[in-house]
Amino acid sequence: MKFFEHITVKIFAVFILALWLMPVFSAPPKLRTATFFKRQYISLYSIANMYRFRVTARGGRVYMTGRYHSFSFTPEKMAASFNGVQITLCHSLYQKNGVYYVSKMDYDTMLMPLINRHKMRKHYVKTVFLDPGHGGRDVGAEGRYYYEKSLTLRLASKVRSLLVKNGFRVIMSRRSDAFISLKDRVAAANKYKADIMVSIHFNSAANKKVYGLETYCMTPAGASSSNASKIDYKKYPGNNFDRNNFALAYLMQRAMLSYSKALDRGVKHARFLVIKEAKMPAVLVECGFLSNPTSEKIIGNDRYLNQIAKGIAHSIVNYRRVASEASLK
Repeated sequence: MKFFEHITVKIFAVFILALWLMPVFSAPPKLRTATFFKRQYISLYSIANMYRFRVTARGGRVYMTGRYHSFSFTPEKMAASFNGVQITLCHSLYQKNGVYYVSKMDYDTMLMPLINRHKMRKHYVKTVFLDPGHGGRDVGAEGRYYYEKSLTLRLASKVRSLLVKNGFRVIMSRRSDAFISLKDRVAAANKYKADIMVSIHFNSAANKKVYGLETYCMTPAGASSSNASKIDYKKYPGNNFDRNNFALAYLMQRAMLSYSKALDRGVKHARFLVIKEAKMPAVLVECGFLSNPTSEKIIGNDRYLNQIAKGIAHSIVNYRRVASEASLK
């Protein structure tokens, strides 16, 4: 009898010890935060620890690599990439005493939707608003052979056909060579309660050697846009979907690059009116530079427009799935 009592006491003691140690072994990793320049930052190492990434520094770059995903950062700069696609941070990666820090804003609005897409706002995508840029008296960028307004309409029409085949309801801001103000375009998207909005454009630059694709989403409140230096702290309607905006922009840039093999100019932030006032996730895509003579010839070709259209449509199909699986209300 004493033998069984002794065993029982030992088992009970082990059970109590296990309960006492459980919080130590089961406690989830915590993000290490710090404040620099009156701005909150998060240690890259703590993010890596939480999501099972590994941080390494070599060749002037900092890498955070996991089993399926890889980030690349440039210290003291906003240039970064995710799985090979260029992205522009809201604030530069900061280094202090050998530790690398990313701003909490970038973690919340960019890294989070890439690492854990369940942490986006959940919604179901049925209606897509396509906005072919310019039109009528507003010709947009001018190349040697093409006006931007004609190319955006050709491309948007191709995207529309592909989306309809995939079961989407598609509304276009214009179906002909008509002038529509920026205010009226976004007002129409809001009026029809579109689930997402895609504004389609082609680019131009003083440097005629510049070429490639870039995708813009709304700049988070408290950051400067990629094409500006002034910080705006005001929150606009488009900021209600910061994570979703970025996820849609990333998926669109990745898919357009995959189909077209064009040069990657990255996912960027801007406060363009059509995405700033949008009451749904919205992006603006720049599908090539008409100012580059070589690019213009490629851009005006139906083969290229078909590739870009497939990329845009494919990304919207992917985003529909991702958004439906998200968990935030």
